[in-house]
Amino acid sequence: MSPDWFRKTMYRLGVAISDGMDEVRGKVFRIGNMGYLTRRDVLTLITGIVAALLINGGNNIDGGAMKDVFKEVLSYWEPEQLLVDEG
Repeated sequence: MSPDWFRKTMYRLGVAISDGMDEVRGKVFRIGNMGYLTRRDVLTLITGIVAALLINGGNNIDGGAMKDVFKEVLSYWEPEQLLVDEG
C-alpha cells in the first residue's frame, strides 16, 4: 500500500497522520495530536490502522494479537480516569 493511500484512508477514518521525514519517508508515519491523547484517540488510531490494512486486502492480521493490543490500551488507564468524559 502506498503511503499516500494510507494517509488518505486514515484521514477518512478520522485520524490525522503525516509521512516520515528524510530517510524514513515512506517507511513510517507520524501521528498528529495536540499534546494530549485520550483513550478514545488511541483506540481510534489502532482501529484506523487495522481498518486500512483490511481495506487494502490485509488478511494476515492476527485477531488474537489485535485483541491483546486493545486490552493493553484499555488497561493502561486507571479506573478513575475512565469516568472522565473523553469528549
